[in-house]
Amino acid sequence: PIDNIKTATIALVTSGGIVPMGNPDHLESANASKYLKYNINGINDLKVNEYETVHGGFDPVYAIEDADRVLPLDAMRELESEGVYGKLYDYYYTTVGKTTAVANAVRFGEEIAKELIENKVDGIILTSTWGTDTRCGATMVKTIEKFGIPAVHVCTIVPISQTVGANRIVPGIAIPYPTGNPTLEKEDEIALRKMLMLKSLNALSTKIAEQTVVG
Repeated sequence: PIDNIKTATIALVTSGGIVPMGNPDHLESANASKYLKYNINGINDLKVNEYETVHGGFDPVYAIEDADRVLPLDAMRELESEGVYGKLYDYYYTTVGKTTAVANAVRFGEEIAKELIENKVDGIILTSTWGTDTRCGATMVKTIEKFGIPAVHVCTIVPISQTVGANRIVPGIAIPYPTGNPTLEKEDEIALRKMLMLKSLNALSTKIAEQTVVG
């Protein structure tokens, strides 16, 4: 686990295909051959008309309305400002897990882990959406942890993540919005997102001896 979450640098990763509006770097909607990273330094919210999902495996409407429902930047910024953890890493990493080959997911995890180690990142929170996307995300989580970086998998299909071998799992809300709920008022939805991220940060700083689902 992370020794001191209060000073830790945490990175956000998603297999849910969150990209800047227009998908300028042409991330595939399925069977991804690559992952991308984007600078979020100074950005507190993934605003409508600025970010979208290109994932081809679920209804994108809710993520297009608010990409924080898949990549919880706004909640992490609030927790950062409250001193719950040290710092959010200046970049997020994104790919699409739909039907993506396991070998590619392993490669993504290895390359991301090496870069995070070079930049002294202490832990990651990775979000996933549907079935093979959860498989991809869990594979990335497991691979990144092999490099000594604690990782939490926030996903909605928990049994898939368990079968693949993720060690710290936080159940998400629903496939199209693992870290949100469009039926809630905006303040209540952000509060829900913060609760999920608090669970994730607590999981990163808790010693475990076996696969653990944080309910």
